[in-house]
Amino acid sequence: MASDGCLVSHELVSSGPSPTCRLYLINCLLMLKISKLTDYGTLVMGGLAERGNEFVSTAELAEAIGVAQPTVAKLLKMFTRAGLVESLRGQQGGYRLGVAPEQISVAEIIQAVDGPLGLTECSTESGICDQEEHCSVKVNWQKISRVVAGALQQVSLAELLRPAEQPLHYVPGAGASGSAAIDLRQESP
Repeated sequence: MASDGCLVSHELVSSGPSPTCRLYLINCLLMLKISKLTDYGTLVMGGLAERGNEFVSTAELAEAIGVAQPTVAKLLKMFTRAGLVESLRGQQGGYRLGVAPEQISVAEIIQAVDGPLGLTECSTESGICDQEEHCSVKVNWQKISRVVAGALQQVSLAELLRPAEQPLHYVPGAGASGSAAIDLRQESP
């Protein structure tokens, strides 16, 4: 349960999660691991968001965010194809966000880099898993994938870039079966 009382369950999605709950779900997804390229992609998009409407070169952006220029160039092409970034050729050219940061979801960033959202292969496309025909957990994984995708869809780039209201603390042994858990309670002053 998150500190504002939300439960990470079906009720969370149907009632519209609070920003804290959405970020809690995002953090849970990150524990499942997004790709390093997607992680860099959020840095690229954040770097562009900080520049507003200004076009920025690949080299300048790479230096500002500390990511190798070839990686930044690759990501900018992906984001341009997805319609999240626009480019301008020439001396004053470069890249900038094609959409306001408030209108870009974390889900769109992930999809532009990694393709359709899904925690398992069968969550995004049928017929690619040998176990699919006899799988007893497929439907439940699909439900979980929809909840996670919904949470990612509800968090904007602008929200992701805002400083956290409170730090997230990892508590070893506090989760199910003694695994690490996320504690969203604020620290005492």
